[in-house]
Amino acid sequence: MYQKYLKRTFDTAVSLIVLMVAVPAGLIVAVLIRIDSKGPAIFKQKRTGMNGNEFSMYKFRTMSCDNNVLDAKQTNQLTTLGKIIRGLSLDEIPQLVNILKGDMSLIGPRPWIPEYFQHMTDEQRIRASVRPGITGLAQARGRNNLDVFDKINYDLLYVQKISFTNDVKIIVLTALALFEKTGAAIEKHGIHQEINILKLQPRTNLGVPTGAFFAELPKQNKASGRITRKKAVAVDETTANESSKKTYLPKSNISKSKRVLSGKNNYTVLMSVYAKEQPAYLESSIQSMLDQTVKPSEILVLKDGPLTPELDNVLDKFISKHGTAVKVVSFEHNRGLGPVLADGVALARNNLIARMDSDDIADSTRCEKQLECFNRNHSYDIVGCNVTEFMDNIENVIAERTMPEHQANILVFSRKRNPFAHPSVMFKKDSVLTAGNYREYKLCEDYDLWVRMIQDGARCYNIQEYLVNMRLSPDFYARRGGLAYVKQIIGFKKKLLDSGYYSTRDFVVSAASTAVVGLMPNKSRSLMYSRFLRVQKTTLEKKVI
Repeated sequence: MYQKYLKRTFDTAVSLIVLMVAVPAGLIVAVLIRIDSKGPAIFKQKRTGMNGNEFSMYKFRTMSCDNNVLDAKQTNQLTTLGKIIRGLSLDEIPQLVNILKGDMSLIGPRPWIPEYFQHMTDEQRIRASVRPGITGLAQARGRNNLDVFDKINYDLLYVQKISFTNDVKIIVLTALALFEKTGAAIEKHGIHQEINILKLQPRTNLGVPTGAFFAELPKQNKASGRITRKKAVAVDETTANESSKKTYLPKSNISKSKRVLSGKNNYTVLMSVYAKEQPAYLESSIQSMLDQTVKPSEILVLKDGPLTPELDNVLDKFISKHGTAVKVVSFEHNRGLGPVLADGVALARNNLIARMDSDDIADSTRCEKQLECFNRNHSYDIVGCNVTEFMDNIENVIAERTMPEHQANILVFSRKRNPFAHPSVMFKKDSVLTAGNYREYKLCEDYDLWVRMIQDGARCYNIQEYLVNMRLSPDFYARRGGLAYVKQIIGFKKKLLDSGYYSTRDFVVSAASTAVVGLMPNKSRSLMYSRFLRVQKTTLEKKVI
């Protein structure tokens, strides 16, 4: 009823009222633009409207006239006045005329240039089934801090849930975003980069998101007097976005709350162990998973060939104490990580599987936070996190690995390097099986799986917190070099080129980097990893201080 009969009336009435009030301010802005730089005050550009039809959208000009391709990532194109105008969103005032003409609405998905529409999947184009808006759910929930997939998902969610109440909420939240200057002026990715990301995405439809539409409306913090907002329990938003703080084990200051999460929280921990593992390392690894604030219903330990008596004793102790919660599956011969994990995925009794290595240590809140991600966004297939790397003692943190966060970043990163730390991921069993499960690709079993899952349409996310400590062996850097290693890795990347996942440029750059680093002396390679491929301990100490 509202969308079909009342929304257009609401748009027209409000636009007329706002336009009458905004005319004086608009005239002042127009004069200032003419004084500040050469060129017209009003900028006109083709945008995609309802049903994919193009129209001319009006904005106050914020860039110099010789910059006709407006890529907001290139902030040097903005005029001095333009930065202020865009930061206050005053450049959108002329779009009230577009609303009166029927091209736009007050609330709706933002109108993008036609190149975006050309590279969207059919399901993503559903966002164009309504009139575009001056503001929308994506702008209210993060403005330009969101990547292109986040924006599209919020737009699809809005299309599903259009109502007068929700439009009013978006207006309120947009006003608050302006007040807080959240993401104004500078976009997370530029227009050209976002279009390239859409070009690279798998053509499989990713599904229309589901979830709660809005969190509670803003409340005032009585202690500080500041306006605060709860995050929406909705698309591509997780508790990981709430904080960029880093936690290092074992000095975690995160509350070990055992609160119940929404949805089903049963998950399997999948771990492989072989004869060369140290018993103390295996024990601390399993114990860190048993100490999770949301405990696993199954820990599946895969014995990749016969183990030493000491390792068997560790497993027997856990089985004796925890019963069926710890399940051990033995394989007669050492088969390698890929084939063993493939069998483990098939044997897991839960759809959510948390990978773990037999010598690493997880923060007690790791799985809780990953479960929260899956509960808040049912479209996720893989959720990883940042990791720290240590040698010998867990206090001896050598470096950190910050993984790409959102889908767009992960897609770009995956064409250079592995976008996930393997022991940090939690994934859906059915999505892994659909993509073909683990295969035998020595040193690249996980990378191979992630690529196939992404090509199959998987949705991915990396929590921006350090929730797993990965143990580095003394020969870590030596094992990342040598002719055999380089041939193995380049051979795998050649398969990515042949499959069409890597472009020729991607392959040349990545293969050249692998060859240079892999064939240099071990001491130089150690320096390369610590200085350029990781963040050093000294940097970590500065951040902690």
